[in-house]
Amino acid sequence: MPAGGEESYNAVKKFEAAKGELQALEMGTVRYQLSQYGLPAPNAEDASMWEIRPDGLWVFSKKCLSEARTAIRNESNERWKMWELRMKVPAAAVVLITSTVGLFALLRL
Repeated sequence: MPAGGEESYNAVKKFEAAKGELQALEMGTVRYQLSQYGLPAPNAEDASMWEIRPDGLWVFSKKCLSEARTAIRNESNERWKMWELRMKVPAAAVVLITSTVGLFALLRL
């Protein structure tokens, strides 16, 4: 092997190891978010949802990650819309009460 070849080989191996760790962390994050939102985890029986890394670890496929992220995003948006509506109603009531009090105060002068 040439002088720089071994260093390059080691660098590639380190890169692949880091990439694998990032995939595992990303999968853990997605699984955590799925459980937090009460969404179903990907089916372990469906081979299209999984990829097997060279070290034998099963990770989500790109298709699975895409579907899971879409489900998480949709659930998050639905929850935000619910809270947004819950905040608009009391805010409108406060504005109405404040306006009414201000109008009566103005008319009393």
